[in-house]
Amino acid sequence: MFEFLTMPPATNIMQHRAATAQRQALLACTDVANRTGHTVTAAGLTALQLLGAPLPESSTLNENLVDCVVFSRKTRFAVHGAACHVWSNVTTLGAVIEVGTVECLSPEAAFAYMGRHLSLLDLVKLADSLTCRDELLHRTTLDEIWNFIRNCTPFAGRAKCEHALCLARERTDSPKETETRLALDCEAFPEMTTNYLLETESGQKFLDLASEDYRIAVEFDGRHHLSRIGEDHERINDIQSRLWTVFVIDNDTLQSTSRCNQFLDTLERAFRNAGAQFTRRHMTLDQLADLRKHRGRFALPRV
Repeated sequence: MFEFLTMPPATNIMQHRAATAQRQALLACTDVANRTGHTVTAAGLTALQLLGAPLPESSTLNENLVDCVVFSRKTRFAVHGAACHVWSNVTTLGAVIEVGTVECLSPEAAFAYMGRHLSLLDLVKLADSLTCRDELLHRTTLDEIWNFIRNCTPFAGRAKCEHALCLARERTDSPKETETRLALDCEAFPEMTTNYLLETESGQKFLDLASEDYRIAVEFDGRHHLSRIGEDHERINDIQSRLWTVFVIDNDTLQSTSRCNQFLDTLERAFRNAGAQFTRRHMTLDQLADLRKHRGRFALPRV
């Protein structure tokens, strides 16, 4: 399940990286299983590699080890190159799937498992990645993640998982696009749609973030499509010719407080010039998650 049957072309960077990481993880898990004689259930970062999800920028897990999970301490094993963890929800319905010949936590279980090992920001990025727009990398939905968590016994990181799901959005293209969206949300900008579809006579065009009411869009420039710079410029010029205002942000701006604030000030001016009325106020990600969760605006329904 979710195996890459063929290697995606190198020009599709995210798919190619995902397939390469999956193949490496499959070999590593098979090696551990052969050396221990145990059936290995991959968890943690290893499960994310098998699922083809981008690895988080930071976690409490060692990415150089194969992460395995068992139900109880009695069934733990020790072997060089692997870390064996205990997680009782490995027996929850839907927790384990097979990727190739290797057992692996399902996308929903992998998200829940990482609750204790990731920051809130990285957990939101993970939820977005697992529910991304790319058909080959899309693994689950936010509803399916929530339903799995609802059926779990209490586990460390559950509250953080719920907060992350309140902030997550499906059909996002990359973790950096998630980071861009959250930067705007933390400043209480008007709501923007993720991967907004603009129909034109020259074809469909997707905007990373867009406000249809004010015809303002924000695009993240990943700077890894050097061969497509001209094509991207043509696309943005075409969009702007249709009376849209398009802003471009890159990773350097996201990582610089002063540059990011300058970008947000410029974006705020554009919204106000377009007639938007809102009170800009800074919130931390934790405050934003709590606000949205209690307000019920983005919270997933409980059954």
